[in-house]
Amino acid sequence: MVAGDKQDIEQVVKALKDNRFETVVVVENKEDAVKAVLEMIPEDATVGTGGSMTVNQTGVRDILTEKERIRRVLAQAEARTAAYGASR
Repeated sequence: MVAGDKQDIEQVVKALKDNRFETVVVVENKEDAVKAVLEMIPEDATVGTGGSMTVNQTGVRDILTEKERIRRVLAQAEARTAAYGASR
């Protein structure tokens, strides 16, 4: 870490917690970030990524897709869209 980074990170963590982010994890690199994210997601969870560039760039989306978690979200969204269209 370069000088000043630690203080900046501490300020960001405080701001997130002040804005009711319950879990804030600071990691050293992308690999640690991916590991931390995946450890937070229960195995049976359904996950939506909302088009997050960070989720895409870190590879988290690919990992979740391989585990079919994102496909379930897409299937659920498609089913809701179809049901909405059928009810009109």
